[in-house]
Amino acid sequence: MTYDEERIVTRSDETRVTPAVPVAPAAPPVMPAVPATHGSGYGTTVTQERAVRRAGTGATIERLVVFVLGLVMLLIGLRVVLLLLNAREGNDLVSSIYNISEPFVAPFRGILGQEAISRGGTYLDGAALVAMVGWLIVAGVILALLRVFRREP
Repeated sequence: MTYDEERIVTRSDETRVTPAVPVAPAAPPVMPAVPATHGSGYGTTVTQERAVRRAGTGATIERLVVFVLGLVMLLIGLRVVLLLLNAREGNDLVSSIYNISEPFVAPFRGILGQEAISRGGTYLDGAALVAMVGWLIVAGVILALLRVFRREP
C-alpha cells in the first residue's frame, strides 16, 4: 500500500533573561533529541518535526474494492448455505438474500453442465460456487490494474 507522508516542522523562538552573574560553562552542552534546540541559550530556536502518514488515494480505492468483494462473497456464501440447509423461501430474510445475490450469480449460470446438485430437500448451487471464483478473478484483475498506476515512494 502506498502512503502519503507529510512532514510538519514547527519552529519557535524562546527568549531568556540574561543572568546577572556570568556563569562559566562546566561541560559542553548536550543537545536533546527532541525537541532539537539551536543557539546560545539567549535566543534559542526550538524545532519539532513529526511525520504524518495516511493512506494514499490508490490504497483507499483498493480497500474499497476489497470491501465490496467481501460483501459480494458474503451474500453468495449465505445463498449457498441457505440452499444447502433447505431454508424456507417464504421467510423475508431468506428471500431477500436470494434476491440480492441473484444479480451476482446470474452472469455465471450455464457455465457448468449441471447447474445444481439436489438431494432430498437440499440444493447445492453450482452456479453460485462458480460465481464466487469468477468475482474473485474480476476483483483480482481490478486490483492489479490499480496497482499498475500506483506511484511508489
